[in-house]
Amino acid sequence: MAETPRGAGVLFYDRERERVLLYRRDSTPSIPFPGYLDILGGHTEPGETPEETAVREIAEELEDLRRGGPFILTAHRLFTVYTDARGVTDSVFCTEADFTLADVRLKEGQELVWVTEAEARATPLAFGYNAILDEFFPALRAGKV
Repeated sequence: MAETPRGAGVLFYDRERERVLLYRRDSTPSIPFPGYLDILGGHTEPGETPEETAVREIAEELEDLRRGGPFILTAHRLFTVYTDARGVTDSVFCTEADFTLADVRLKEGQELVWVTEAEARATPLAFGYNAILDEFFPALRAGKV
């Protein structure tokens, strides 16, 4: 029996400004949701745990310009597990951002974008991830993340 496709993503958040960091996907027509905003992350490799996927994907997608190397994800915790319309199950982690956009460089996609709750509600996100942010912002305000 084939294994259910899995992935992992990370929501970096700014508690003070009540916003999360997303990225704009490439505009290549052959990829799902070209040009849409998306959660940083990707597919789980065989034998990998969701947490290992999150750490690897962030290292692949972000360069830490302060250190001069891949971004090392630490102090993250599981926020939710989400299954999208395609049947892909994503483990979504969260961590407070300890950097500015000038401190990091996106290596995959077009740009990093800070998004508030109102902006997220007004913007269709890749893979139906609006549902995740609909849960995240109230949890952020309530101090549950």
